[in-house]
Amino acid sequence: MRIAVTLAATAALAAAGPQVEAGYVQSGTATWYTGTHGACTPSFPANYAAHLTLPCGTQVRVCSGSRCASAVIEDRGPYGGGIIDLSPAVFQQLAPLSAGRIDVTVAVVGSGPAPPPSPTPTAPKAPVSPQTVSTTG
Repeated sequence: MRIAVTLAATAALAAAGPQVEAGYVQSGTATWYTGTHGACTPSFPANYAAHLTLPCGTQVRVCSGSRCASAVIEDRGPYGGGIIDLSPAVFQQLAPLSAGRIDVTVAVVGSGPAPPPSPTPTAPKAPVSPQTVSTTG
């Protein structure tokens, strides 16, 4: 019981936890990706993005040259360099997918809560089956 209360309290604190102020700006490169790294949510909107440090739920404006698009941080990454991974739908608003990697400026326009801590994975328990005891000897 104490463990459940502690986990619930930790999750509540994390949900209300650190936020990034609107106006934070970062420049670098962006790539596009499909699928998920699975960090924040099991279902993604069409305008999802992945960032290594911005809290999940953070709303960003991504600009490349004179073109801009809105995205929501819903995942962690990029892991192969760059500052942000974009969904194909967001990337195509900035450049054709064939570009692969583009120079961008990412600006936070709305903040979201940090994700709750991930539970420690445990091996599933095998079902307990009744055992037969032999009394013959």
